[in-house]
Amino acid sequence: ATKTIDYGIENAADKNNHAVIMLQRIGKMPMPLDILVTYKDGTKEMYNIPCNMMYGHKPAENNYYPWAFAKEWDWTSPEYDLELARPTSEIQSVEIDPSRRMADVDRSNNTWKGQ
Repeated sequence: ATKTIDYGIENAADKNNHAVIMLQRIGKMPMPLDILVTYKDGTKEMYNIPCNMMYGHKPAENNYYPWAFAKEWDWTSPEYDLELARPTSEIQSVEIDPSRRMADVDRSNNTWKGQ
């Protein structure tokens, strides 16, 4: 059986005035993830979540927005919580793999829009 790549954003909630983005790995192939967060004030942040099989983070790729490095996603766990510094009320959108380089089989669940 071919292992597919499929990640999704399940939900977003606030914890102590910090947004927590609940991600899930639906496919069986673990991958490092880039997550682009766009805030309502126009600022953006890119989070890189390394896969714990990959030995660390990749270098930041550009200077368009700040890069942050999140804790590793354990390949045995299907879910991951990404905690941001700001609350959900300040978020316009969260997008998995904005460069579209990852062969995600279902992109319909790759974006979360703020309220």
